[in-house]
Amino acid sequence: MVGIIITGHANFALGMMSAIKLVFGSPENLKIVNFGEEDSTDILENNIKIAIHELKECDGLLCFTDIAGGTPFQVASRLSIEEAEMRVISGTNLPMLLGVLSDRDGMNLHELAEYALEVGREEVKEFIFIPYEEDITVESEDGGI
Repeated sequence: MVGIIITGHANFALGMMSAIKLVFGSPENLKIVNFGEEDSTDILENNIKIAIHELKECDGLLCFTDIAGGTPFQVASRLSIEEAEMRVISGTNLPMLLGVLSDRDGMNLHELAEYALEVGREEVKEFIFIPYEEDITVESEDGGI
């Protein structure tokens, strides 16, 4: 099974985990790493390394971050080269995480990363209210109103 790490600015990871637990329960092989305003980059790096170590028995790691180019993304990307077989995804949303957690059995790291990106894109929606005229009359086929 592919291990999952969620990291991001402030309590992004904790918030995602809270929502995951509410909807999905407590999944196995998932670690979160917050990056508080008082944390240094070295602290973040060390905490991600700890998460990587705790998931070392997994078949690769998928790391979800909040912002492409942000410090958590940069640190995770560097560690994916130096430390572990890990793919790093930014722009994380809850449907993406729920999809990955519910469907990760039977997928390898690269399939799961592609699936995460697909679900993440598909689940970004916009609600558009289209008002209608209340005095529209619809005639039936038999000529009635």
